[in-house]
Amino acid sequence: MPQKLPSIFKTARHQRFHLSPRYYDPVREDIQRREKNIKRQHEAGNENKEGPDLIQGSFKRYTSKTNSQSTLIRLIIIFLLLVAVLILFY
Repeated sequence: MPQKLPSIFKTARHQRFHLSPRYYDPVREDIQRREKNIKRQHEAGNENKEGPDLIQGSFKRYTSKTNSQSTLIRLIIIFLLLVAVLILFY
């Protein structure tokens, strides 16, 4: 093996990479999230359920009304376009 010649400049050393492995447990995450929600509700003294389930349910009701209205409007527009096309051909 050849000997290294002396130098005035320092050469860079290897950079070491250290990765600490992490473990992800979705069940544990879910349990911790639920515990936080329960503690928050208990501290607020609120016995009513104000979690995401209640919000999702009300949103679904709102979207069903909106969807039926938009469907009706869409049908009216299509009907008017068909009538306009028929008038243009006659």
